[in-house]
Amino acid sequence: MDWEQKLSGWVGRLVDIRIEDQVGLDPLAPPKLVTLHQVRLVDNNRVLALYINEFQFLSVPLFAETHTRLNGDTFESVDEHAKLIYKAILL
Repeated sequence: MDWEQKLSGWVGRLVDIRIEDQVGLDPLAPPKLVTLHQVRLVDNNRVLALYINEFQFLSVPLFAETHTRLNGDTFESVDEHAKLIYKAILL
C-alpha cells in the first residue's frame, strides 16, 4: 500500500494523533491535535513519518493490511510486538 500517496490529501489539515498502550503499563500520552505538515515513507517503506512541522515527526511502523489500515478518516497501525496502537484521525 502506498500510504504516502493515500494520505497526501491530509497534508495541511487538522489531525488528531494518538498512541495507545495495549498493555496499560506506560503512562497514557494525551492526544495531540496538529496540522499535518508532510507524510513520508522512510526506512525502506516500513515506516510512515507523520510530520507535525518541518523538523518533528511521529514514526509509525507499517505492517500488513490486517494491522495497518485506513478506515474512513482514521489511519491505524497496530504494533503487536510493542503492544502499541498508532492512530491518526482526520478532523
